[in-house]
Amino acid sequence: MTNGGFELSIPKLALTIHKKPKENSKDSLSTITITSLATLYPYSPALQYYGFKAGSVELAEIDKNIFGMNVNLTNLEYPIYTKNGKRVDSLSVSGNIYNDKLTLATPNWSVANQKNHKTNTPLNALTGIEIIKNKGLLQFKIKDYDLNVEEMFHSNIPVLRENLENNESKIISEEKLLQERQFILEKERYERRNGIPPSIVQLEATRSNIIYDYVIPTDEITLTLRSGRIDANGKYGNGFLEAEILHGWANIRLDNFSSQFINVVMGKKLLNERSLFNLNGRIHNRVFKGNIDIQQATFMEYAFLQNFFATIDTLPNLASFQKPGFSKDGYEIKHGKIEFSLSQDNLGFEKIDLIGSTIDIEGNGIIDLKKKTIDLRLQASTLKTLGKILSQTPVLGYIILGKDGKISTKISIKGALDKPKVATTLAEDFLTAPIDMLDRMLNIFKEFGE
Repeated sequence: MTNGGFELSIPKLALTIHKKPKENSKDSLSTITITSLATLYPYSPALQYYGFKAGSVELAEIDKNIFGMNVNLTNLEYPIYTKNGKRVDSLSVSGNIYNDKLTLATPNWSVANQKNHKTNTPLNALTGIEIIKNKGLLQFKIKDYDLNVEEMFHSNIPVLRENLENNESKIISEEKLLQERQFILEKERYERRNGIPPSIVQLEATRSNIIYDYVIPTDEITLTLRSGRIDANGKYGNGFLEAEILHGWANIRLDNFSSQFINVVMGKKLLNERSLFNLNGRIHNRVFKGNIDIQQATFMEYAFLQNFFATIDTLPNLASFQKPGFSKDGYEIKHGKIEFSLSQDNLGFEKIDLIGSTIDIEGNGIIDLKKKTIDLRLQASTLKTLGKILSQTPVLGYIILGKDGKISTKISIKGALDKPKVATTLAEDFLTAPIDMLDRMLNIFKEFGE
């Protein structure tokens, strides 16, 4: 002890406490240094809870209830990755503790987080991380880093595991799920009424990819972990995302998403740039069931189209439909709905209903994701222009085209995904067309006689 100060060193814990008098004051200021968190880790529940296994910390008292802090962390196992796929396993942050609120950030955070106030867009492409701990709220803010959600679900870090255990430890029925959701709402109301700080872990990410089987791009996304439930809100372009995950169930909604999102997720240009879609679905037992609503899209999957047009070129009656809206540039869809089921092994199309400029397509089928094979059974309805003309004379239209005003052709798409075989039953359709027409004429006369 010198001049009213002292220094205490505990080598076994790699801990040093230094206390010195404050200038022009009777008070003193403390500095706490931990040179090796790995040494202290076995004895510290707080370090274990947050998974801070190694590194160093310096905590310096600045004034009453204000501390400055420098932290270097290594051997991190959080599911946060750089854009080149490397885990962020080390981190240097600095900040302060003020009235029990902890704020830490990487050195470039203030610059990385700057935005154009008119457009609300980032001014630069610098990466950055900020950590805030305020009572029961723990926030991670990241920019230009990616998040592996699959790893997050299986993390051994207690702060993540405890908030996610309801999503892995037990799978419950839909009825029990509704009861659990109601219980959580009542619990949160009770906390608010009684001023009880909730335990919340929140991740705010900017320009981050979400990795979960596929790479899902986002401009902004917020994940909130509370009461065993995960809520997600995000955006990409003009599209908005909402999701809730609880006890192995996940409800997902995407509104006003562009084709760029689909093309990035699938890793190929499937749709043209002006396409829009909405998606609603639910994941349970790792099976995603949902429906997609598509508007003003052009399907551009060339492996399928090349084989499809090779087949059309051999059929003069269908070759005439190669015009704007259905050509080698793609299949134009005015509006479409698809009901699907997606598992780790298969993508099933329970119902396909596409309204095109010249050809409508209905059907179902399956894609084997492991074997990379496809088996679709479709029905293409053609002669829509003729149908519009004949609709002005209903009796004649019914005799020639039938009740739906179209001529339909069955199409089979089967084989390897990169080179499927396309077959039609067009010849059979045209052979039976005169017989079908005669049947419809007899029906007209029968109804007239009655």
